[in-house]
Amino acid sequence: MSTLRHATSPGYADLEQGKYIAAVYPADPAYVPHARCLVVAALDEWGLTVLAGDAELVVGEFGANAVSQDPLAGATAEILVRVSRIARGVVIEVGDHHPAAPPRRARRVAEDAEHGRGLLISRAVSAELGWYCEGDWKIVWALLAEPRQRAARLSSRDQLGRAA
Repeated sequence: MSTLRHATSPGYADLEQGKYIAAVYPADPAYVPHARCLVVAALDEWGLTVLAGDAELVVGEFGANAVSQDPLAGATAEILVRVSRIARGVVIEVGDHHPAAPPRRARRVAEDAEHGRGLLISRAVSAELGWYCEGDWKIVWALLAEPRQRAARLSSRDQLGRAA
């Protein structure tokens, strides 16, 4: 099963007018909490606080991965954080200047390992997950579905399970 797929930007065709917030932070673990606060503030403003817990988790995991990457030679060590309101929910994006693609498949992680679960956890709370390049940024994104869409998706899964 593929954890991440290379794709274009995740749905800006249905970006709600003016509903995105972005910031660039130094690639330093001390700034990851600032990124989480930015995303939670946006969700609060848009009346989507129900997604805040999952959004904080995704931003924290993506942010931790981004700050651990070495940028391209000559590039600034920084991370991009962007949250966008689209018709299907909210897109969380975190970018860095490291040229390597994220791992495509989930890897096995030792039970006592400190690292290696971030993409698995992010996948578990996201409707979609992917990555793309924009200029010299490599951007990893997750779509968090609105609660009503999440409930509909779970309901259809349940019906499929009963039919089997």
